[in-house]
Amino acid sequence: MAKDMLLFETGKDSPFIVGDSPVVLHNDNNLGFYGNLGFGVPGIQIYMPISSTMTVGFLCNSIVQSRKKLYENAAKNVQLNVNQTKTLLVMRRLNSAQREFLENYLASYEKNLQLLKHDRLITESMEQKRVISVDPERLKFFNQRQAIFAEKFIYSGSNDFSVVSELIAMNPIHKKGWNVKTN
Repeated sequence: MAKDMLLFETGKDSPFIVGDSPVVLHNDNNLGFYGNLGFGVPGIQIYMPISSTMTVGFLCNSIVQSRKKLYENAAKNVQLNVNQTKTLLVMRRLNSAQREFLENYLASYEKNLQLLKHDRLITESMEQKRVISVDPERLKFFNQRQAIFAEKFIYSGSNDFSVVSELIAMNPIHKKGWNVKTN
């Protein structure tokens, strides 16, 4: 119960899949020899679909804090770099290659602003415990975890198993499921 609980939502046209072992774990931290999947491990993320369009997640509270710091630093750096670039362009002491590079940088600024805006919305949703809308990459992440943790069966409300097929094509070991073995 010391985890931050979040709800993730997708549309009916791109649903979550669910496996026969629906509670899945993920951790971006590499903790070496002892492994990084466990309910009390730092950085753990626990997910379970509760419908075809909703997944509940329990995240280590360090994730929300580190994400907030990353977003704040990224926002400062983008603004700082753009201000420096504009100053350099105004000075007009640049050769054509330098000028072209800086103009391309400014052109990509709008794209960077959109990414920061999306990241800010996710960060704020996490802090304020609001439902987080899942983009296609995040949906793929959730559905791949269901496929990896499934023992034998996977259910898809839209009958779309392309994520599972891709996963097996990348690594055939996922065809067998986790099959816990003991000595």
